[in-house]
Amino acid sequence: MAKFIYQYAATLYPEVAMVGVSETPKTWAWYTPDNLTLEVLEGAADHLPEPHRTNFLTHLRDNA
Repeated sequence: MAKFIYQYAATLYPEVAMVGVSETPKTWAWYTPDNLTLEVLEGAADHLPEPHRTNFLTHLRDNA
């Protein structure tokens, strides 16, 4: 599903770098056509609203 949404969104917004979908607050699936670094992911988090930004960064750092 993340890949499908990415492919659709990228046609509308070329700046889309990745898409994440969540089934529950603790489960996520991410899709990106490129390899992303931790720095790129942290930068992308700047565009998330709270509390999603904090939750994303916490999860990202806990699983790095």
